[in-house]
Amino acid sequence: MKNTLLGLAFVLLSPLAAQMILTVDRTAPPDVQWAWALYQGDVAWVEELIAKGFNVNKKLGEIKHHESGTILGGSGEYPIQVAVKGGGPDMIRYLAKKGANLGVKDPEGQSLIHLAYNRPRALAALIELKVNPQAQDAQGNTVLHIAIGIGKSMSEERDEVVGLLKGQKKLLTIKNKKGRTAVEQALHYHNRRAVEILAADRLPELEKNIAVAKTKEAAEEKKKTEQFANIDLRVCGQRERLTASDVLIKAANDNDRKLLACVLQKAPTLANYRSCAKEGELCETRPHVAFDFSRDELIEAVIDGSSKEKLDADSYLGNMATALLFHFNGKAVWFKKLKAKGVRLDVRNGHGKSPQMYACEKSGDDVVAIVGADAGGLSFKAGQKVWVQGLSEGTVVRSCSHGAVLLWNGKKSFTAANMIRSEPQAFLTQKKDTNRAAAKQSAQDALYEANYRKHKQQIDLLRKVMARLSHQIVAVENEMAVYGETPTRYEKSSVTGYKCDVNQQNCRTTTQGGGGETVLSQWRRIENRDAVRKLQLKHSELVSEYDRFAREHDKLLTGKP
Repeated sequence: MKNTLLGLAFVLLSPLAAQMILTVDRTAPPDVQWAWALYQGDVAWVEELIAKGFNVNKKLGEIKHHESGTILGGSGEYPIQVAVKGGGPDMIRYLAKKGANLGVKDPEGQSLIHLAYNRPRALAALIELKVNPQAQDAQGNTVLHIAIGIGKSMSEERDEVVGLLKGQKKLLTIKNKKGRTAVEQALHYHNRRAVEILAADRLPELEKNIAVAKTKEAAEEKKKTEQFANIDLRVCGQRERLTASDVLIKAANDNDRKLLACVLQKAPTLANYRSCAKEGELCETRPHVAFDFSRDELIEAVIDGSSKEKLDADSYLGNMATALLFHFNGKAVWFKKLKAKGVRLDVRNGHGKSPQMYACEKSGDDVVAIVGADAGGLSFKAGQKVWVQGLSEGTVVRSCSHGAVLLWNGKKSFTAANMIRSEPQAFLTQKKDTNRAAAKQSAQDALYEANYRKHKQQIDLLRKVMARLSHQIVAVENEMAVYGETPTRYEKSSVTGYKCDVNQQNCRTTTQGGGGETVLSQWRRIENRDAVRKLQLKHSELVSEYDRFAREHDKLLTGKP
């Protein structure tokens, strides 16, 4: 039996933790030992833990390594599931012998046999134990479906699993919820190796499927090419197959003024984020191209270089005017130019908002003057005092149909109508409650101070006694912690070379010494049940005595009997 197990962490939650090598021995908390021993396949260690009360049919909780805090594999799973995923065939057989439920399933409805899709030795052990190899999960998949997968190739382990199962004739006839048997799945995903193992006689069918798929791909590529036949896909000397709209966005992203000037002469579509199949087609489910711009001068260049029809083209973000105010605060010069070109300034977007509503929320007075006031504004007046949620006082700067721009906390910001109160009732109520609580606390403090002056000598003496008792309690608790949850404690020493006692009781952890020699940290187990009982009794007496003095202390301070 190995007394020290070194290995990689089961499942680590961060890239940094993934580089760590964790060590678990018999000094670790029992639940950590349990998870580790199950995953490492240490039957003797698991047998010891079962003797101490661990249940083979009870799910593991969230298990964290006692030193690193890393969550270990197996958390939230049954011991037999942990064994299938890592413990190996011997552990599977041992747990089954101890009464482990071999019919457990995970939340996806996968049985133990499904978990062994890439573990051939574990799979062989489960079949030996009469676990049903034909079991289906929530999607109707068998272990064979999962081992074959949805790709063109398989790992060596999955290859071996498929080979183990090829003799299960009935298994080959089971269809999943997509209506495919395992062989049909292999044919569908062009998994040549799986077809070779399970149905070599159907390889010609596979080759035909592959040929049909290639023909279909070629036809789709040809259709795509034909769709762009009348479109200049080498706009402004670009090497890629790009339409004018794509080049426009490329010019904006690269801040390429020369390319921008060139592409604007090609009259690109503005009301789509990426070009549609045809250059002039409107992509109503895509945002306006202005949404992708972040430089003012580029936006002005697009406005200057585009026709009224292009600027007025609609998308779910509205036309150019609405889209600009959706993404930016807006500049008066933009909207002067748009208005001069006859672009509509009242187009609502897919969110139901108009340029007037956006301008009222976040633009300056100069933009509002151009696009127009937000009709149907609320009854707030400029300069009126209001309270945000009835708590914070603010001043109305501009009233909008769905709220108001307020000056509060030293800043201007838009506030929705349902957050604004005309009366500070809530603020006053809260202030009153705060003052009442402060007065109550102040009165209590004064009472405590008066009683302390009255009983100063007694209270100071009690506090000294309580402090001494507190230190004694901590000392006893530290001494008890040495023994752990059971009346057993361990002492650590370091020795060079390998040494083992007669009873095989020692746990060792291998490290590297300063001189390059192997150093073994040896843990010596010491039984002392009487010492634990005495410490527990002493601890109880100290706590009771502390509580008695604490009650006397509180009576003197509060003046209550």
